[in-house]
Amino acid sequence: NILMVQIENEYGSYGSDKEYLFINQKLFKEAGFDGLLYTCDPAADAKNGYLPGLLPAINGLDNPTKVKALVNSLHDGKGPYYIAEWYPAWFDWWGTKHHTVPAEQYAGRLDSVLAAGISINMYMFHGGTTRGFMNGANYKDNTPYEPQISSYDYDAPLDEAGNATAKFMKFRDVIQKHLPAGTKLPIVPAAKPAMEIPAIQLNQTAGLLENLPSPKSNLTPLTFEELNQDYGFVLYRTQIQGGKNSMLKLKELRDYAVVMVNGKTVGTLDRRKKQDSLQLNLPAGQVTLDILVENLGRINFGKYLLQNKKGITEKVLFDGAELKNWKMYGLPFSNIKPIKFTVQKQQNTGPV
Repeated sequence: NILMVQIENEYGSYGSDKEYLFINQKLFKEAGFDGLLYTCDPAADAKNGYLPGLLPAINGLDNPTKVKALVNSLHDGKGPYYIAEWYPAWFDWWGTKHHTVPAEQYAGRLDSVLAAGISINMYMFHGGTTRGFMNGANYKDNTPYEPQISSYDYDAPLDEAGNATAKFMKFRDVIQKHLPAGTKLPIVPAAKPAMEIPAIQLNQTAGLLENLPSPKSNLTPLTFEELNQDYGFVLYRTQIQGGKNSMLKLKELRDYAVVMVNGKTVGTLDRRKKQDSLQLNLPAGQVTLDILVENLGRINFGKYLLQNKKGITEKVLFDGAELKNWKMYGLPFSNIKPIKFTVQKQQNTGPV
C-alpha cells in the first residue's frame, strides 16, 4: 500500500515557486494518488519548499521541539510530524576520509525523536553503490565543490551487502522500546556468505592518445552538453606557437583537467581545489596542447542545479591571449570495445 507520496525533494534549497509546486500536486492527484501528499526540505529552506495544505516534512533536523515548532508554523499548528531524512551518518566525497559516526552518538537522538511521536525515514538505512559515472556532487557558497565517490556506503545500519551492522543492532534496540506492548521485532537474518575473489592481474594497457575517436572542430571549446555527451571525458586539442614560459588559464573548468604538451603530461587542475591556472614552459616551434577534462559529477542539490555544464565551459587563455581553433574528442567510455589494448609495456607519457 502507498501511504504517502512526496511531490518534490528539497525544492526549497533551489527555489520558492508555489505555482510550480501546485502543478506537481495537481499532477499527482490527477494520477490517482489520493493519500497524504507532502514536501520535504532542510529546516532552513522549509518555508520556500512547502505548499500550503500539504504536510511539510523536515530533513536533517532531529530536535523534537524544533521539528514540531517548524511543522506547526507551516501546517496550521498541527502534525503529523515527519523527518523525511534522518541521517545516521553521511556520504563520502573525493579528498576526504570515509565518514563514520558511532551508533552511540545517534542512538539517543533516535530515542528522543521516537519518544516524541515523530516518524522518520532513515537516510540512508542501506548502503549502496552508484554505477559507472552516475555519482553526484554538492556545491554551496560556503563549501568547495564536493564530487561524491561511487560507493554510497554511508556508514549505514545495513552495509552494502545488506548485512546488519553493530549500528543496526543498536538502533534496533532503541526501536524495540517504542513498539506497542507485546510486539517483538523479527529475528535478524544471518550475514550472507561472501564469495572469495582471487587477485585480479591487470596486464593490458591502452594509451589514451592512441585511441582517440574522430574529433569535432570549433573555434572555441565546446562543453560536454554541446557535444551531446553526458559523462566521462573530453580531450580538447589545439596548436599554439611555443617558445614561451607563461600562464595557462582555464576559465570555469568543470571539473578536473590533465594538461599535456606534445603528448607529455605537464600538470593537472582540480575544481575541488579551486585550481584554474598552470605555468607552462613551452618548447620552441609548433606545440600541440591537449587538455583532458573529466566530469567528476553534477551538482544534485541547491541553487546551482542549472549551472551544471561540464568541460571547458568558457575559454582558455595562454599568456593573456585566448586560444582558439579547437578539436574536441569525446570519450564517454560507454563502449570500450574499440579501444586497442596491448600486453606489451609501453613508455606512455600521457594518460593510459
